[in-house]
Amino acid sequence: LRKLGVNILLNRAVLEKAYSEIRSLDSHEGIEDADPPEAIPRIIELTFDYDEMHPFFVSLVSVENVHQGRNIARLPSIKKRNASVIRVLTSILERGAKQGIFRSDVNAIDLHLLISAFCIFRVANRFTFGSTFDTDLSDPAIRNRHKKMHVEAVLRYLEPRRKN
Repeated sequence: LRKLGVNILLNRAVLEKAYSEIRSLDSHEGIEDADPPEAIPRIIELTFDYDEMHPFFVSLVSVENVHQGRNIARLPSIKKRNASVIRVLTSILERGAKQGIFRSDVNAIDLHLLISAFCIFRVANRFTFGSTFDTDLSDPAIRNRHKKMHVEAVLRYLEPRRKN
């Protein structure tokens, strides 16, 4: 029982460190103050590259989801730390909407989910997806194509809707 307690504490410490590393991206090189159409691609690219270079982080998140987020729920510091990405995205979205280049009805949490989903999926499912579709997601050409595709897809999603 004591060993289980030590493992739980160790797992929580690893979660804290992993989330603290990825959240350091939010303040990376003045992203929050960059022009919105430049800030969003930078956030996507940083997230994409981080996940690609840190498959352990993606595995850690996947395992935590298997355990229904029990450990992360007991770590209020992670919730507090992750509030920064929502604050940054909210600021960028608001400025973009005021400039008329982004829709005004986009929720920052939804946008964060959209950005994270594709980036994490590529890493978490690289072997099964690769085997199923006979493609190597680690191939530099495919990786670069996917990064550009994701940036374009998100930017198009953020475009103001045309009124008919």
